[in-house]
Amino acid sequence: MTFPSPEPMACQEAAAWNLLDQMRVRATVNRAVGILQVQRVCGREEARDHLRDSLEQAVCSVKAARMITIVNATAESRADPDVRWD
Repeated sequence: MTFPSPEPMACQEAAAWNLLDQMRVRATVNRAVGILQVQRVCGREEARDHLRDSLEQAVCSVKAARMITIVNATAESRADPDVRWD
């Protein structure tokens, strides 16, 4: 009696988890588009465009906040007289 190799099963499980994650994302996006349609009294395409624009702005805000944090951390470490520069 032979048993299936665990490697293909692990690959199938990973694919299943990936599919589940994609379905969750799609459901969330569809829910957001529906909410925007109701709020803005617009069609699906206009709501999608607005959502895409909002997400792009949010990504830019997150990147800017990250850069500010990095710059502040670097500036604070350079202002410390105990920091070694070697």
